[in-house]
Amino acid sequence: MPDPAVDIQQLLPEYPIALLPVRIETRFVAGPPHELLVRVYPDEIAAELGHLLTSDAAEAAREFWRQAWDPANELDAWRRILRRYPAHVAAGLIEDNEPDNLVTRPTGEPVWADPPAAPSPQTATTRVLPDCWIVVGYRGGSEVLRFTGSAIVEPLALSFRRDIAEGAPELVDHDGLAVEPALLWTVDFDAAVTAGMGMRIPIEQDELDNGFDRLIVYGVKTTLNAADAQARLRALLANHRKTRGLALVRQGTPTNNSSEGTSGYPPPDDAERSFAIERGAPLAGADSDGAALAKALGIDVEAFDHVEGADRFEQDRARAMNQALWPCTLGYYLEQMMSVRPGVQPLITPGTIDAIRTHFIRFVRGRGPLPAFRIGNVPYGILPVTPLANGVEPLDIALAQRLVQWQPHMLARLGGVARVGKTPSEPDADLLGILAVDASAREARLREVMGPAYVRAALQLLGMAPDLDALARAALVADALNKAGLDGTPRVATMTFAKDARRINRPLVTADPLSEDQPLADNYIAEIGSAQSIDLLDPPVPSPVMHARPLLYHLLKHGALVEYGRIAVGLDPAATDADRREVELFHIAPGTLNRLSPRQRYAAPLPSLTNGAPLGTWLLTLPEQPEDDNGRGPVRAHLAALATLENVPTAELERLLTETLDVCSHRLDAWNTSLAAWRLDERRSDNATGVYLGAYAFVENLRRRTAPLPGTAGGFIHAPSATHAAAAALLRNAYLTRNRAEEVAFDLSSRRVRRALALLEGVRQGQPAGAVLGYWFERAMHDRGLDRYIAPFRRMYPIDRIPDAPVEAPSEQIAARNVVHGLALRDTLFGLPAIPWSDATKMPVVTSADRPGVETCLRLLEEDVDAAADLLAAESVYQVVRGNTDRAAANLASMAGTGSLPSPGIVESPTSGLSFTHRVAIVLGTAPASSPWSTTRPRCVAEPRLDGWVGRLLGDPDAIRCRAIHGASTTVVTMQELGLGAIDFVVLAQRTGPDGGELSARVISYVQATVAGITDPITVDFGRPSEPPWPASVDSFEEALETARLVGELVRGARPLGGNDLRMPHDGGVSHAPDTAEMDARVTASLTRFADVRGELDAAIADAASPTPQPNSLDVLRTALWTAPDFGVRGAKPV
Repeated sequence: MPDPAVDIQQLLPEYPIALLPVRIETRFVAGPPHELLVRVYPDEIAAELGHLLTSDAAEAAREFWRQAWDPANELDAWRRILRRYPAHVAAGLIEDNEPDNLVTRPTGEPVWADPPAAPSPQTATTRVLPDCWIVVGYRGGSEVLRFTGSAIVEPLALSFRRDIAEGAPELVDHDGLAVEPALLWTVDFDAAVTAGMGMRIPIEQDELDNGFDRLIVYGVKTTLNAADAQARLRALLANHRKTRGLALVRQGTPTNNSSEGTSGYPPPDDAERSFAIERGAPLAGADSDGAALAKALGIDVEAFDHVEGADRFEQDRARAMNQALWPCTLGYYLEQMMSVRPGVQPLITPGTIDAIRTHFIRFVRGRGPLPAFRIGNVPYGILPVTPLANGVEPLDIALAQRLVQWQPHMLARLGGVARVGKTPSEPDADLLGILAVDASAREARLREVMGPAYVRAALQLLGMAPDLDALARAALVADALNKAGLDGTPRVATMTFAKDARRINRPLVTADPLSEDQPLADNYIAEIGSAQSIDLLDPPVPSPVMHARPLLYHLLKHGALVEYGRIAVGLDPAATDADRREVELFHIAPGTLNRLSPRQRYAAPLPSLTNGAPLGTWLLTLPEQPEDDNGRGPVRAHLAALATLENVPTAELERLLTETLDVCSHRLDAWNTSLAAWRLDERRSDNATGVYLGAYAFVENLRRRTAPLPGTAGGFIHAPSATHAAAAALLRNAYLTRNRAEEVAFDLSSRRVRRALALLEGVRQGQPAGAVLGYWFERAMHDRGLDRYIAPFRRMYPIDRIPDAPVEAPSEQIAARNVVHGLALRDTLFGLPAIPWSDATKMPVVTSADRPGVETCLRLLEEDVDAAADLLAAESVYQVVRGNTDRAAANLASMAGTGSLPSPGIVESPTSGLSFTHRVAIVLGTAPASSPWSTTRPRCVAEPRLDGWVGRLLGDPDAIRCRAIHGASTTVVTMQELGLGAIDFVVLAQRTGPDGGELSARVISYVQATVAGITDPITVDFGRPSEPPWPASVDSFEEALETARLVGELVRGARPLGGNDLRMPHDGGVSHAPDTAEMDARVTASLTRFADVRGELDAAIADAASPTPQPNSLDVLRTALWTAPDFGVRGAKPV
């Protein structure tokens, strides 16, 4: 076949190559001959699913058209079809089965002349893979390997056909697996080589020993021109949209479910949402994310008209943040810090700075220049790449040169990046390092800087010597600039920097919790954008509130001031280069006596321009039409950027801020990508559509691993969850590291687990393990016709009296009343080399003919005990892996015979499939339920129905007790005596700590008031006493508090029941406003009572503090203080 590398070089450079990801597997084979085996598997993105239009689906689609023929009924018809199919599948079925007379809708009825298309026999194929694979290996930065594989079969089958039944003659056998010939490549390597998906690559001894630093597998479909490849890519995306689902993914979308929220897939849908996406107006408008993605891929924008997320403007927001922050970040640095003294040739010309500004705003993105998307539940990103040296424009070439110069310095720091394998001896530390890394900066630091004029003035004032360190720093900076191709001494080289950078202790964007859908509550962005004068934007005396605002506010305000100042100087025809250079000390440093400060410049009019108005006011007063701006176009552009940002959700604002700061700091990769994005944009300007197709994969640090010694490899273990797999790995490791010792040989096969569970369940029901085992032993003897030996075994191994079994207990528990003590029998024979048939103290007399049967029963008995031991040991390890050490300890205690037997969790498989949530509605009624608890307390009066329901859950307060210990005496106090309400107790349960808190204080106060003559300190014990024991009908405070905590969690997690809760999701929502009149009355009454309590407390305090207090003033004050906590005033208790 022709050299594919040559074919790739002959492709038209006007069109990019879309490289889809694939998965590769590699293996070194020691010869002779030595080989590297490479196997390629397509990614899901390359798979095209077969036709889904079965006869039932076609009928559902046609029924949709019948119901929706009147457009007014289309939403209801959409809701009905969603009951059977996901939204993206339903949309595909509807589009693929449109009536022949759709243009006449709604006149007449829908008509189909042809029957539905038959389902495709192919379930999954791919037609977008390269013509062949090219494998390139690198070591030490040099290419050391190149190999070209065979031609790839097209179309390549990826799954079983629908029309081949099990046992069909065309199936072939491969290691016991029957597969169709077209799929043999997936399981047989030689077949994969023939299909072009596998490669046997000859290698030398050096390559076998040293491997490769990087192995790249790639290819391009050069047999398709750009137009045909574009059509095939378009068809692939359309297939994804109708089968797996295609959507653009919002930045910040969670990829996993967590305690903070659910993942972004599947998206929530109330039918109206998906209807607007799939059946509504086209989403991919001008400058939208969908349009940007379509432009980059070289396909028509209509491909994203009905793709979720195509109507977002995330790239527009990123562009706006770049523009808003440019003046106070890179713009300020290039214009001020990289400036030189007036009269000296500038290091960076103003024209170059303007070009960099334009490039930064348009193409530099911390999140990448194109939106992410998903196929099914798999997210993908698109990253433009290009050789840096392929620039044409002067700025392109200059940026590429600088990036190439800086790249070695960045790559030298890669060794410190957190990654797996960074510290082989400490994998846990590597994992924690990875988990601690975020996508962008989480904090900002401030380093104070003093300019040379200030330093000289300060040194002269103090009579000190010149700053010699500054001269040394200037030499270092000059050397660094020379290496970067810049010759001169910029202003930054003369600065004096503080030693440390301190953290800016203020929020990045807002002090409120970040939101994915709500903008700033204190919308300072709108405030900055709407300022009509410089003084409003930057008051001469800033208020403390402005100073304490988040970092983004200060950056945006400073950016606006710098931008307006730059524009103001540019509009002044008398301004010089010196005026563009920021002054450190006005009217103090030489040459600044006649310079205008920014405020002076803003306050003065420009006679030729502002018609007598102050320049600052004129700048911010824009005419309606842009053509009348008269030099204020940059102001309009800056204000437009602020307007784009002012309604952005706060979480997205923080991402945009930190991403922009990152690309101004250390994100060299974003600048590399920006050049590729620029070049792609230029090519798309001339060739809007057209693309080539290819695929790629790579692996780094590919080395041959030494094969394990024979017999030491544990092999693979299939487990239902990651936790099960980790527990299995620990158990197998114990077995392997102890040379397969029998005591760590765990067998959790299905039969053994079932027997062990039955034994544990019998013990949990109150039966001794020996009795259950004895019953099983006797049943085995009976099944083998050996009943005559049961009585001798019972006499030799009798069992103690067995407690009564419940009526519903299993038969073996009820029958096990006079049985062999199975555990004693097993323990007697355990460890013996053989059964002692002749020892009358251990075995009854058994004939030689019956001995094999009895021996089988004894072996089954040993297996049952061993199975239970294996299960309990494995359960302990499983609970340790889960981090549940209490449960693991309980299992170990049960094995030692000192604890109850918990139900093993290791045998429970995690559920799969569609998840759903059960919601329980509690109807409290119109009248409060009767309750033995106090119902007159403030919380109870405020919510009487809830109080009554909670009281029923908690039970009788007279049966909830604690003990107050004072000296040698003990006083029992009930909850009834404390006089608390049910809700009061639930609230106290959430606050009660080890010291008892407010509840303990109430008990002490009650005892002091009711028991006379107490002089000893009072200690409160919430637990249940051992002597004398309380009856089972009585709960201790400790037990009741745990119940109350659970009730509190239930109440806190509840919400009012609304009308929409009783509707099906596809029925749509109807707003129901609650009737709050009765509730408002209760709230008003509670507030009135609280005001009365406050007045009583004020009066009691005043009386107690007066020179002539009432005789009972302290008792009145104590009573008033105990009333305050009932209203939620924490800490208001007498001491």
